Amino acid sequence: MAAFDLAVCHNSFPHFADIPSALGELMRMLTPGGCLLILHDLSRAEVNAIHSGTGPPIQHDLLPPGEETGRMLLEAGFGDVWVEDTPTQYLASGRR
Repeated sequence: MAAFDLAVCHNSFPHFADIPSALGELMRMLTPGGCLLILHDLSRAEVNAIHSGTGPPIQHDLLPPGEETGRMLLEAGFGDVWVEDTPTQYLASGRR
């Protein structure tokens, strides 16, 4: 049931066990025109270095390259996809 105009994944995106399924569920929950925002306060390289160095349970919870996130958003049905994967931050958005 579509119930939300905005969904925000703040510092959580790599922790979904099945990212494509999570994106499908987020799409389902958004109202038409609703927006998904994925953001991390650090770069992908920094997030992945932290996670890789921690050991279980999050050592394999890595942020995918921006191109891959963009592809997954499109495959989940999102439009107006925008991804910024820079040395200082990781941001992505898509609209239902």
